[in-house]
Amino acid sequence: MISLQSLLADHTHNLTIPGRDGKIHIHRDSHGVAHIKGTTSRDCYFAQGICIAQDRLFQLHYQRSLAKGQGAALLGKGLLRRDKQNRTIGYHRAAIREWKEQTKEAKVILIAYSEGISYIINKQIENNTLPYEFHILGIKRIDNWHPIDSLAVIKMVADSFKWIQKLQHQKVLNKLGEKGLKAFFPNYPRGTTVITSDTGWTLDQNEHYYDHESDNMYNIGYQGAINGGSNCWVVSGKRTKTGKPLVCGDPHLGITMPGMWYMVTMECEEFKVAGPCNPCYPGPVFYGTANDNVAWTMTHAQGDRNDLYVEKVRQRPNQVPEVLFKDTWLKMEVIEETIEVAGVVVGIDGAIKTVNNNNIAPKMIEKSYVQHKIYISPHHGAIIEGDPEKDSLVMANKWNLANCPSHDMHALHLMHHAKTYNDLKKGIRALDSISGNYCFADGVEGNIGYQYSGLIPKRPCYLLPVAGWDGKYEWDGNVPKNELPIVHNPDSGVVFSANNRHSDHSFPHYLSFYGFRHRAERLNSYFKARSNKQDFTFQDMEDLQNDSISEYAKEFILLMKKNMRIEENYYNNNKTKKKKNENNNIMLSTKAEKLYYILSNWDCDMKANANEPTIFHNVLGKLCRDTVIPYFKQVFKGNQIWSTQRLQLIDGMGRGKSSPILPSGKTWKELLFAAFEVAAEKYDEKKTWGDIHRIKWGHSLGRFKGYEPVFNLTSGKHMPVSGSSFTLHCTHGSFGGVGLAGVTYRQIHSLTKPQTSYASVYPGNSGQPSSPFYSNNLNRWRNAKTHKLYLNWDEIVEHSISQMEVNGANSKL
Repeated sequence: MISLQSLLADHTHNLTIPGRDGKIHIHRDSHGVAHIKGTTSRDCYFAQGICIAQDRLFQLHYQRSLAKGQGAALLGKGLLRRDKQNRTIGYHRAAIREWKEQTKEAKVILIAYSEGISYIINKQIENNTLPYEFHILGIKRIDNWHPIDSLAVIKMVADSFKWIQKLQHQKVLNKLGEKGLKAFFPNYPRGTTVITSDTGWTLDQNEHYYDHESDNMYNIGYQGAINGGSNCWVVSGKRTKTGKPLVCGDPHLGITMPGMWYMVTMECEEFKVAGPCNPCYPGPVFYGTANDNVAWTMTHAQGDRNDLYVEKVRQRPNQVPEVLFKDTWLKMEVIEETIEVAGVVVGIDGAIKTVNNNNIAPKMIEKSYVQHKIYISPHHGAIIEGDPEKDSLVMANKWNLANCPSHDMHALHLMHHAKTYNDLKKGIRALDSISGNYCFADGVEGNIGYQYSGLIPKRPCYLLPVAGWDGKYEWDGNVPKNELPIVHNPDSGVVFSANNRHSDHSFPHYLSFYGFRHRAERLNSYFKARSNKQDFTFQDMEDLQNDSISEYAKEFILLMKKNMRIEENYYNNNKTKKKKNENNNIMLSTKAEKLYYILSNWDCDMKANANEPTIFHNVLGKLCRDTVIPYFKQVFKGNQIWSTQRLQLIDGMGRGKSSPILPSGKTWKELLFAAFEVAAEKYDEKKTWGDIHRIKWGHSLGRFKGYEPVFNLTSGKHMPVSGSSFTLHCTHGSFGGVGLAGVTYRQIHSLTKPQTSYASVYPGNSGQPSSPFYSNNLNRWRNAKTHKLYLNWDEIVEHSISQMEVNGANSKL
């Protein structure tokens, strides 16, 4: 019987590995952060691969399997649809082509990193110490890591699934018409906070090419952006107590075990960097600090890299299907693949059993194989809707990252070597796959700025599928990098992003059709209210990251009051007088009246220990179930209320009686009165927001009986938390359900000399359940706290709790 403890990675055993440039020192501190000191950058990235493989090997293999379309071979048929999707889009195919196009510097980074991971893989196979997940699944061997694996995961992470959203647009138009499609897009009012001074998109695309739906393999359920995005901001040294910039950030992603990030610092003769890495490729690249002088933070820019093209298809006997393009019939490329599906069953004792080549247990399901055929249009990419063998119209997904080589690792090289503001800006601008709103600063000259990053096709906005046969909707390359939005030293002394729109309607290029405004509105109001403050501190930034005031709730309450039109009387000693509407024909019950008063005077703080958010929750839920949900249920299945539906609700309330989500014969006033009556029936003055709003920290294997207590951090009632999808302290999921997304990392860097930094990856830096660093940051996460990030090597050694050396210079592997 293998124990968890026996599989725990040894962080103290020195290694002799030929082919290094010098001695490598690896220390872990009391927070589980890996600190690396080497002679060269090559050795640092090699050691980064070692550290990540020691602590996150199953996560590495799982993500690699998904990117290659091999998830079902690992965890069974539940991932078969995902495998088909990922193979069709072609992350791994694109990565194979892309590897050949990498610069010398990028190849050095990727090869070194891959060698480090592969060394640990081989050692753990040799010693039979692969992580516990592999033992549960009966897996005794896995392939070495290859640079192409990293590039494939980068592709998968960079795919923002705009093609799925555009399929949703088509489904809405088919069922509800243009009026319904306009209601599908929450309004982004003029005057709302933008990052720079955004191109407008409109619904003026009147062509309607695809009005039938096939039984496709993709899950295009109606959720919208359930993960809520991220926050980042930079405060100029002119407005801080130290006189140096503060660089802050917190990404909002799916809550998973292990976490989404791995914290590392690296130091060599060439550079000194610190920050969180995606475990599957070298970093830090999304957030970090370099060379004691520059630091960066970012949010997802929601760049639109996909367009859907309706293709006219011609079939001929014993021939590859052809598509029409400018009066010429062109053959499709056809790729036939075999997908392995592991035989996974749950035994009587609840244990997971897996069929492998040499381990077929009695009464178990044999592993199986599924044939998958991929059709690729010469000009527009993989077919994602329809069957080219029998349909006259099919739909292709054109994605610029599928065929345009990305050079993110070269950008990483530039960012890690950056010593000035302009150096860092050059590195950020070189990013191709990452569509990001980067905010950054330097500590010598005190510059702060913003740079939009990523390759975005140059064309107008196409919210719907367009004709692929006439050449009318082709792209004109990509938007030039030097024409992407940028900000330099704004007069306000602050630059920030919270996934809001990048600029106003004067911007000449279309970049994206989505923007989330309420968290940005909160940042804007916070800094405007303190426009004369010149002494911002770490504590101010930490308090702001913990802020749970909802600008969405404020907007809702204004619309509520406008639509209900209740005369204000008085409220005293827990007794109320009737409040009547103007026509005196609808009356609130005494209990509902009390709730109306409470909500009208609420500060809109979604604190876990507050009672008012429960009232807001019940009123909002009833309104959504009476309007948005039944209206769009004509198109989408399910009754869950995600962030997008809540935005559609207040948009409908703002439009008044013209909104199509308002049921026929009803008024918003009637619906609001009814919602308060329902809320009154459910009201419990002892219930808090934390009783309703909870987060689950779960592992992909923790859903199986017997393994939940091993892998999952929370069970039963899960963890009560403050905030919502619309607050800076962002934690959320489906409405009224267990939250599945939230803050996954926090940083606050002060570019002083020496630099002072605080950060935390959540819930911990290790992916091994028996490690003390599997969940050591969980309480910090709950309270929006960070820990000191040690950057000076003497300080690192002083706080080290384990150390190892890698020797083997001047030899060859």
